[in-house]
Amino acid sequence: MLTLTRRSLIAAVATLPLLARAGLAESHAGLISIIVTDPANPYWFTEGEVAKATAESLGYKANVAAHKGDTNVESTLIDTAITNKSVAIILDPANADGSIGAVKKAVDAGIPVFLVNAEINQEGLAKAQLVSNNAQGAALGAEQWISVMGDKGTYVELFGNPADNNAATRSNGYTTVISQYPDMVQVGKEVANWDRTQGYQKMQSLLQAKGYSIAPFICYEVVYPEFAASLAAQSDILLTVSNDAWFGRSIGPLQHLQMAQMRALEAGRWMIRATNNGVTVLIDPQGRITERIPAFEQAVLYGEVTPMQGLTPFLQWRSWPLIVLCTVLLGWALWRRKNTVR
Repeated sequence: MLTLTRRSLIAAVATLPLLARAGLAESHAGLISIIVTDPANPYWFTEGEVAKATAESLGYKANVAAHKGDTNVESTLIDTAITNKSVAIILDPANADGSIGAVKKAVDAGIPVFLVNAEINQEGLAKAQLVSNNAQGAALGAEQWISVMGDKGTYVELFGNPADNNAATRSNGYTTVISQYPDMVQVGKEVANWDRTQGYQKMQSLLQAKGYSIAPFICYEVVYPEFAASLAAQSDILLTVSNDAWFGRSIGPLQHLQMAQMRALEAGRWMIRATNNGVTVLIDPQGRITERIPAFEQAVLYGEVTPMQGLTPFLQWRSWPLIVLCTVLLGWALWRRKNTVR
């Protein structure tokens, strides 16, 4: 998160001095339209907010809009910027080829365009294209990844948006380094389009054992019913791993275990639970423990689990029946109190 934020800051802040060179700093009264990809992603949110704050600090008005990777929306936002008589546009383009027309439209209207983060496949159209050295950054990232993972194993790749040149550049940067380790084998690759939700869904399809989907939970993720249900509904088996050592010999590990048992019951799925200090267990779809290694004992747990499918009432309705019931009871109580007072 820190790296992304710093990069956004550098790109956004670097853009504004270029506006002065373009002859815009003299009036300090115009509007700068900032168009990013999707503020739901912290990277693009920061990109837009930092650019806006920097523009305003220099005396401009500024607004932020998002095209969410859609070139039609991007074109409409460019039209709006033209209609609003923007003095400049800061754009994170939606598509290396598909965004060329939108940029040309703005330039033809006399509005300079500054591209950040991504680029278009036509030079000389935008005033500037500010992009990171994605190849070098990916290579450095790959070297760090290898140092952590070791030089042997299997891995999968989540690819960015194919319409963004950065995606291929970063992928190639990683591949250049990883290919030097023949015992590191890629076993899957999916396109996630820089989208966290898509990334999660693609990862779910990749995270399998003998063709069965596994819902992974790390530590306290298993505590939250709604979060756990969203994963469990798409999976056949539940898996949770946790470091419970910091609980010591308190009742914490046992309480954590009971929460995991409740998630298995809600989902109607077998759960495999492994912790570094116990309690390591297998939990059946009724929330019962079938195999167990006690706390603070080093051992290997053997057992059988059965992949399960279908939706339990909880997976289908989540907490809504309880919310509706509580609302009805509260309404009834208020109604009765009102009539009793009379």
